[in-house]
Amino acid sequence: MLRKDVRGRLIEHNWVDIKDKISNPSQTLKRFRKEIDVALDDMALLAKKLPEDNLQNMFTPKNLGLLLYSILYGNDPRYSLDEEMYSDIDYKVRRVQLAALMAKTGINFCIEIYETKIEHNSILNEPIINQLKKSIEICDEIVAKMYMPQVQSTANKNNLHYLFNGAKIIDTYSKRMDELRNDNVKKFVEFCYQHLGNVPPIVEIESISRDGINQYGEDIKFDLVDEYGTHIVGKLAMDLEASINTATLYDDELKPVIDLVLRKENGGWYIYEEID
Repeated sequence: MLRKDVRGRLIEHNWVDIKDKISNPSQTLKRFRKEIDVALDDMALLAKKLPEDNLQNMFTPKNLGLLLYSILYGNDPRYSLDEEMYSDIDYKVRRVQLAALMAKTGINFCIEIYETKIEHNSILNEPIINQLKKSIEICDEIVAKMYMPQVQSTANKNNLHYLFNGAKIIDTYSKRMDELRNDNVKKFVEFCYQHLGNVPPIVEIESISRDGINQYGEDIKFDLVDEYGTHIVGKLAMDLEASINTATLYDDELKPVIDLVLRKENGGWYIYEEID
């Protein structure tokens, strides 16, 4: 879209820094607007006419996310997205991911504007912000549900058994098991008890904390209580440095109990157990 020399200037400098060095900056801006219109029209035409398998690697969360973020936040360097997290996905799932990405990016921007420009009082703005954040959670949950067939396919191809999404395990304190609504927390507790506990079953979560940071990623520390009051303590150490890596369950003496497969994809940390 941009001429090579103009692209090079804009990569190195902001428009404010270079406009005075251009002979006719207003004409250049008009040309930019025309080029943007043409580029967007061409993108829309490609999206309409190309088959889904060709579009799979053209309109991605990485490139569209960068576009959306740049439009809303300008030159802020915070945005980054690991393309490996979104590779090799059914196109219907990809479209849901893109829809959720656009919604979440816009909602996060609205939250920032609301709490910094409209209502500064945290007591007054909390209900609105919580509703907006709930919308983001709903978008994430829709994507997660759509992605589950892909998770099962990965498990079948690699002789694995899917356990839970480590990214969806939230800090939980003094909670009875029959009060839990988070399926990933339930599955995590069941897995820990399976490898560390004995009968009787777990009835309460004293604490599940994701505060711990290890050398390569994050620790999920837990204290579970069975119906006799016995505490089952340990941690799950997750290595998040690669797209495919490991997680390890440790007991209360920090002895490794079992190594697991961790796949960082779809914005989550999908954890599997190898099948013998």
